[in-house]
Amino acid sequence: MIEDTEATVYQHDAFTVITTPSTHSLCGDIVYIGTYSDTIAVGPIVYDSDPDTREWTFQSNNQTLEGVDATFTTTGWLADYPKTATAPKAEESGTISFLNPCLDPFTFTKEGVIQTNPGLDDYSGTPIVFTLSPFTITPPRCEIQYECVEVFRKDMEMSNISCDDFTVDGILNGDVTDG
Repeated sequence: MIEDTEATVYQHDAFTVITTPSTHSLCGDIVYIGTYSDTIAVGPIVYDSDPDTREWTFQSNNQTLEGVDATFTTTGWLADYPKTATAPKAEESGTISFLNPCLDPFTFTKEGVIQTNPGLDDYSGTPIVFTLSPFTITPPRCEIQYECVEVFRKDMEMSNISCDDFTVDGILNGDVTDG
């Protein structure tokens, strides 16, 4: 996920070499190379080619990657064998999807009391104002839309006021359309 605090890590199994008619290691150990979009894996996708690790790490805060499905490939070569077009090799590919973090935010919490209740009014005609405490969301670039769902009286009796009686644009930014 873009801007995730923890990287996504994928470790693949070790590749094996079977030699016939007899077992030998004349061609050397297996060397791993990781590629992403046909280049050596760097940036948001990193490959650790240590034969004991064989680990892909995916992490980015690059918003232009949102919605991108990227193919990553691990190729195993024999260390002491000439690397030609016909050289023996093994490949394993996968796909990583970079998701929008706002679809599943890391934190979404309220700070203190959700709203402060206004004082009593005797239908004076003066607008009654309450203050809605904003929610906190991480990452902060994710927008929060607010919506009036129901209006309750303090004594929990039936209310003559509904959400239609409020002017709400859904964005809490301090203007007159905040409700």
